[in-house]
Amino acid sequence: MRKVILTIALVLAWVGIAVGENNFDFRKSHWGDSISQVKKSEKGNQIFTQNKNEIGYVINIYNKTGYALYSFEKNKLVSGMIGIEVNSHTELNVAFNMLKAILNNKYHQKNNPLVSEEDKMKEENSSLKYMQENYAFFYDDKTEIILNGIVLEFPSTIGIVYYEKGYAKKIKNKN
Repeated sequence: MRKVILTIALVLAWVGIAVGENNFDFRKSHWGDSISQVKKSEKGNQIFTQNKNEIGYVINIYNKTGYALYSFEKNKLVSGMIGIEVNSHTELNVAFNMLKAILNNKYHQKNNPLVSEEDKMKEENSSLKYMQENYAFFYDDKTEIILNGIVLEFPSTIGIVYYEKGYAKKIKNKN
């Protein structure tokens, strides 16, 4: 029970940062912000990677280490990712379901069932069922989000990937 309460507290602290506050698109930034604007918003956090089109920060999320990775095109923010380590199935399930509920309150959820309700019970669909239950898509007028809770072993990472709306299609069309 103690672990569950700690996990809930961790997720609540993380979610305030992860889902964006005060109408930010990603953390404390907006799509189109420059690298220097993002650096100002992350002042005090340690950089773990940086190149022309990417900057990543080590972030502390309720006494847990995580990361925030920003991606740029032509010095304009186009996507971001937050990751946090989870150490057990219980921690994963609590964190994933709370994040999903909180994101669902701020964004619209896009439902793309991989398995029909009647096929969920069939053994051959167990992998698809697991993916469907641990992956979620959200969107609003400016942002598309993927919540990924699919893990193969522990410790692992829950990831939230944010894209400027339409950016994923733009990448697909380039290839």
